[in-house]
Amino acid sequence: MKARPIAYWAATAIIAGETLAGGVTDLIQGRESVVAGRPVVDIVTQLGYPAYVLKILGILKLAGAAVLFAPRLPRLKEWAYAGVMFELTGAAASHVLRGNGPGDVITCLVLAAFALASWALRPPSRMLGSISASPFGRATHRGHGCQSGLRRAEIEPGGWCCG
Repeated sequence: MKARPIAYWAATAIIAGETLAGGVTDLIQGRESVVAGRPVVDIVTQLGYPAYVLKILGILKLAGAAVLFAPRLPRLKEWAYAGVMFELTGAAASHVLRGNGPGDVITCLVLAAFALASWALRPPSRMLGSISASPFGRATHRGHGCQSGLRRAEIEPGGWCCG
């Protein structure tokens, strides 16, 4: 097996696994290291957030982890990666602003780096094709083998070209 797929699956397993464990922990209001450490409700309230935010984050993390592990679903994967990055960078910023130690901040940023690596290394089957406008008023669809120039009306509503 080549290095890129191995690196992709390693980064994806780490970030999707952490997101899954974090979602479960948030929903059951467990401890920061699943069975050890401070209760997550204490961490969230120390950061200035209400305890109910754990239910919201827990549900969203479970959905994001499922999408990251699932095949295909490129648009949902983009949203899941964005959500993971917002959550982790927001947590890092919250720790900095509350004056928490560097360990809390670094943990969030390392996990964000794994999310970024997973996103950057994903195979074409897990990528969302892009549509860009050309200077001549025609849309060009790139990705998934479609290189033809199409008028905007010829592009299907889901963003995939038909020819």
